[in-house]
Amino acid sequence: MRAFKLLVTSLILAPFVLASAQPIDSCAPSTRLVDSLMIAWIDCYNHDEVVVLLNGSNTDIDLTGYWLETRRGFKFFFQNSSWNPYCCVIKSHDLLRLHSAHGNLQPFSGSRDLHWLTAYGEPSGQEIWTERGGVALLFSPEGEVVSHYEYGNGRDP
Repeated sequence: MRAFKLLVTSLILAPFVLASAQPIDSCAPSTRLVDSLMIAWIDCYNHDEVVVLLNGSNTDIDLTGYWLETRRGFKFFFQNSSWNPYCCVIKSHDLLRLHSAHGNLQPFSGSRDLHWLTAYGEPSGQEIWTERGGVALLFSPEGEVVSHYEYGNGRDP
């Protein structure tokens, strides 16, 4: 349990520690809302882009009906599918990773990893995040912004 708390604390603090060491066009955040459910990190340099969501509350959160949207118009809807059979509950004080632009097109075997799917329900395999900057918004099923994450110059090309 102690190791898990250290991991979660590291994930929360990493963007602030790394922000000073990375150039302005990095994927480190410049602004974000901090709430019990938040976008904690975007890794846009890896060949397997990853968005990390963190549940800081004392209860599990069912993400069914939530969606993640970029300023460029890419959207991911949290829903069960053959590619994401373990969607969509994020456990209390746990994280969830959403992968895009990946080469390994196999369903994940755990509940912490999801594929970014197209509107047709297939993995996108497309780069969603740019290295120059961007914005991610997490919406509730009611259409309210739950979390806002901005990195680099905050503009998508």
